[in-house]
Amino acid sequence: MNYNDFFKMIPEASLVAILIILFVADFISAKTEERKWFNPLTSALLLANTVVCMLQLQPEDAFGGMYTTSTAINVMKNYPCFLVLSS
Repeated sequence: MNYNDFFKMIPEASLVAILIILFVADFISAKTEERKWFNPLTSALLLANTVVCMLQLQPEDAFGGMYTTSTAINVMKNYPCFLVLSS
């Protein structure tokens, strides 16, 4: 098994890391009334994920063909992030 294939999945791994960070931040601050920092944190992390997704525009193939991506797939990955950031 080639462990370098995991680097081809950086957009997915970064999104999972963002979800974990937001879950922990929400869990820790659940008892406080004032959470004005949570929405900017979410926006900043999703913006960082969008930038990471835009950097990987070349087609990739990993894990013997079980993970494939192309330019069209990368555009579809970025579309939900653009929607969240534009709202």
